[in-house]
Amino acid sequence: GVEAAATFLNDTGRARLAEHEATVFAPLLEGLQSMRHVTTYGLDTLEGRTPTVLFNVDGFEPSEVAAALARRSIALWSGHNYGLMAIEALDLNPASGGVRAGVSPYTSSEDVDRLLNAIDDLSTLEAV
Repeated sequence: GVEAAATFLNDTGRARLAEHEATVFAPLLEGLQSMRHVTTYGLDTLEGRTPTVLFNVDGFEPSEVAAALARRSIALWSGHNYGLMAIEALDLNPASGGVRAGVSPYTSSEDVDRLLNAIDDLSTLEAV
């Protein structure tokens, strides 16, 4: 697997991968930041950040958000994501943390749209 991953990186090129990730991550970050019921953490722009965002949805525990999106076949993570010091620095509950979503070379614009639509739908639901 390592050889295949290295071949993929070399064949595709890091600059091209970074460009793709930025192209699909920008709408994700901006979409989450525009939702009144969502709080994002970290830098407000793409500059200086990886294509990953930690966020919370008002009225829902992070695990509830992850479960609701899993029911729609959308995979993301909830919790402290092995970043306890960062979670504590953000004054979040270490037991529940936040919801983490990111993009990768295989993430499409349609995937981002599905995620944003699902999170937007949470604004009309009661917590599980």
